[in-house]
Amino acid sequence: MTSTITTTTTIETMTTTPTIVAPVEGLFGSELVSPEIAASLPAGYTLRALQKSDYEKGFLDCLRVLTTVGDITLEQWNERYDWMSTSGKGAYYLLVITNEADKVVATGALIVERKLYVPSYPLSMPISNITNS
Repeated sequence: MTSTITTTTTIETMTTTPTIVAPVEGLFGSELVSPEIAASLPAGYTLRALQKSDYEKGFLDCLRVLTTVGDITLEQWNERYDWMSTSGKGAYYLLVITNEADKVVATGALIVERKLYVPSYPLSMPISNITNS
């Protein structure tokens, strides 16, 4: 099978008025994403919480580079996402990095295991405050 990709680049200079768009809600709030880490990404890349719409933006394709991923339907994706954002809330922190085209190009996860023998951390500590010591 042979594929040919042809691209054309057009650069235009224009003046635009910024549009304020309501943020899309992810699995957790943007206040948990370190501004310093987000700012360290190359221009055009964004670090944010996983969103339900990331199914169409290549989240599973990104994972397929690392591991075997089954055929997950949109219905199955939505069911699992809804569970993670309700019953699993506070335990699953899935992050994605998107490029200029809003395609998922990287992902990471922090899964919080609440232990009975570690009482010192507050339950609502921002991810950026947790460090290895």
